[in-house]
Amino acid sequence: MTTISINEAAKRGFKSRTQINTDVKSGKLPTKPHPTRTQKRKVKGKMQEMAVQVIELSDLVRLYGEPGGSASDLPPDQPIVAAEVFKSEEIEQLKAEKARLETELREARDTIKEKDTAAEKERDRFMGLLEAGDKRLEDLRQDIDKANKPLIKKLFGG
Repeated sequence: MTTISINEAAKRGFKSRTQINTDVKSGKLPTKPHPTRTQKRKVKGKMQEMAVQVIELSDLVRLYGEPGGSASDLPPDQPIVAAEVFKSEEIEQLKAEKARLETELREARDTIKEKDTAAEKERDRFMGLLEAGDKRLEDLRQDIDKANKPLIKKLFGG
């Protein structure tokens, strides 16, 4: 998820830095430490290096709505708009769904192909049985015709 610092959120027009800090201290707006960015702060008279606190854009949009600043106020290297973040999340979800559906479709096609192959083999087996049955039937008919010939024709050929 995309995160920005409190100062960046104020610059982008969500609310003033003071209001954002107030909401962070009251617990309305959650923050987390940035994994790499730090800043030097004076704590109890001593300078200490601390992680910069960042806020998720989705939390800012949830609490304050879309930013009120104009797009020209945004730095050119980070043109982040909350709607774009939500769209990118939705795109990722749709890509995952598409991949899942493609896999499911591929499996269904493979299953159908296997069933078609099995059905074709079964059809060939039945056709072989049918042809063998027809041949036996023809042989029986010939045997019956020979058995039904009059005795004279059997003896003298005819």
